[in-house]
Amino acid sequence: MMMTLFPEGTRFNPNNKSAVDKSHAFARSIDFPTCTKVLTPRITGANIFVEELGDHLKKIFDITIAYEGTTGEMLRPDTLEFLDNVKTVHVHFKQKTINEARENECWLFDSFKDKERMLVEFEKTNSFPNPSVTNNIYSWSVYKETLIPVLYTLLLCSPLAFSKRARMAWLQTVLIVPVLQLLAKPFWK
Repeated sequence: MMMTLFPEGTRFNPNNKSAVDKSHAFARSIDFPTCTKVLTPRITGANIFVEELGDHLKKIFDITIAYEGTTGEMLRPDTLEFLDNVKTVHVHFKQKTINEARENECWLFDSFKDKERMLVEFEKTNSFPNPSVTNNIYSWSVYKETLIPVLYTLLLCSPLAFSKRARMAWLQTVLIVPVLQLLAKPFWK
């Protein structure tokens, strides 16, 4: 079984002052250092994963992603910026066993302190410190289960990468479909 959890609750965006202020207030309330590159993690969901599902999960993959812009700067892109301005996506993997997480109740906080340190370093050097070395992260079964959905998604999204017109059509669809669903809702009954 594989599960995904984003313990920050939302994407870090330095322009989203409300989310950053809430994160800093939460950090101060639990004596966690305030961060400038990540939001303070909310540990309840992660602890539930570890405690309740730990017998079904073997490893935790701790992933840190940094986006390098076309001019070399570190970005925090939204979807359209990602398509237009991101030159390279840098991914840092660490893995730990469920038992390691069970033995250290602060494992998630430690992870986010490391993420903050790595992203500060990335902003200076455009690379992560101590490139991660991983062994046997993925088995064939993971590839087999995800290959078709990934290829399908890439096929559907590929026009977005090559055409500004396609990106605009996608954006219009994303904006119009919910309105059409709301208008059509009375007819569904």
